[in-house]
Amino acid sequence: MPTSDGPQDACFREVEVERIVLREPGGHHRVRAVLETTPAPADPDDDRRAYPVVRLSLLDAAGDAALVLEVDGHGEPSLRLGPGRRNAVVTRHSVALWAGGNEVAALDSGDGGRLVLCDDEGKAVLRLPTSDR
Repeated sequence: MPTSDGPQDACFREVEVERIVLREPGGHHRVRAVLETTPAPADPDDDRRAYPVVRLSLLDAAGDAALVLEVDGHGEPSLRLGPGRRNAVVTRHSVALWAGGNEVAALDSGDGGRLVLCDDEGKAVLRLPTSDR
């Protein structure tokens, strides 16, 4: 809280909120970071109990999400690097690279591991291992 003597520190034992928005100082006031919880999406095919999603989004100067850390309603963490349709997504078991809205490369540790490389339309051009196990 600024005063004529300069900024003062405030100390809170606990603050309960559902969303925190950090803006740039100095008149621009662009949103640069958001920490939020959102309701878990309903999935009728999944009988596990879903909890609210927790997400930290760091935004670039244009307001696009440059880095998103998320824990979904089932406790699965993920990290998305890069804005919009060109990004990398890292989960507990995989890494995927996206361009133009299509997955162009994926490394997945499930079922013994696999690597998939795709063309710019998202069609697989290389799969390793080449046969199903």
